[in-house]
Amino acid sequence: MHEPVPAAASAASAVLTLLVPGEADGEMREVRLRYVDRDPDVYVLAPADPLPSWARSLRAGGSARWRIGDRLFSGQALPLSSDADTASGLVAELARQHGEHRVRSWFGSRPVAFLLRSQSVRSLSLSSLMETHFDLLAPDYDRRVEANPLDAALRQASVRALLRAFRPGDRVLEIGCGTGLETLALASAGIDVVALDLSQGMLDRLREKAQGRGLLARITPRKLRASDLGALIPEFGRASFQGAFSDFGALNLEPHLDAIPQDLAALVRSGGSLVLGIWNRTCLAEMSLYALGLRPRRALARLASPVPVGLSRFGLPAYPYAPGPFLSAFRPAFELQSLEALPLLVPPYDFLPHVPRPDRVVPLLESLERPLRTRFPFNRLGDHFLATLRRT
Repeated sequence: MHEPVPAAASAASAVLTLLVPGEADGEMREVRLRYVDRDPDVYVLAPADPLPSWARSLRAGGSARWRIGDRLFSGQALPLSSDADTASGLVAELARQHGEHRVRSWFGSRPVAFLLRSQSVRSLSLSSLMETHFDLLAPDYDRRVEANPLDAALRQASVRALLRAFRPGDRVLEIGCGTGLETLALASAGIDVVALDLSQGMLDRLREKAQGRGLLARITPRKLRASDLGALIPEFGRASFQGAFSDFGALNLEPHLDAIPQDLAALVRSGGSLVLGIWNRTCLAEMSLYALGLRPRRALARLASPVPVGLSRFGLPAYPYAPGPFLSAFRPAFELQSLEALPLLVPPYDFLPHVPRPDRVVPLLESLERPLRTRFPFNRLGDHFLATLRRT
């Protein structure tokens, strides 16, 4: 609908990247759009029939975030569908650049116009991009997880592993807490959690949920990304945690893990547990399903590092890891206790639209994979691997 174009297109018809929530939880979709700059506002067009999902999102939400070059904008999206003169003027401006036939093929004969009015702007960095991504997801994150039985099964297995590793009265460190799907389960079991996340939106949602359940005394939220763990050592002291954990993606969004093992070794006391749920480099189910669907580029996507946006579910560049090289970075301070594929035969959660009768299929596949999850080589072929390590 909108052809890929270089960022260096002319000012009248350059490209902006609109950030909108995707269908799966944890997913942020990027939509590249032609725009017309009428400083301080910008305008985008969409075909009216059918109206694209990103345009429906703008019409429903009223707020928007977008990128132009190295700047990130936050503001309002104002539908101008009743303003035919504005839409016609935008079409004419684009047609002068690209020709009437091409513009008509993009937008149809009666396009819908949106005004994007900026309220704030900041220079982009990887941290700000990730923070924006998860801030946008925070309000609807829990509903997305709870509505997806594939994701719910993943979280339940993770909580079971964490409750085996930690005991009531322990103080543990969580890296990438999100809205607290694991945090609250541990706090309910009498475990104190220092919960880290780089998204203030996610932390605000966690605090709200913890307060509503009377668990805030057991949870200490901190706005911090994984690569900055060393900042906790002066605050809490060395060997101040009985354990630590990070589940399902937080470490896969870090381009550099060099300092993380040594910082965890400083923070976790001898005999403590470290539980890591890591997006795996080789996923048997995903590779098989995409190969059967004749989509080799997606089947082999995880062999790249990072996996580009659009070829993973993250909506950000993601770094998959193979268990062997990843875990070797934690030796000799930590030794491996168990390694589990999670899940192995159950499809990754972004496959939900393609799973018939998940209420029946998921329990069946879980029963088949359960004896295999911890056995070599199957424990290295899951969507994620769940590693439990002990501090030496």
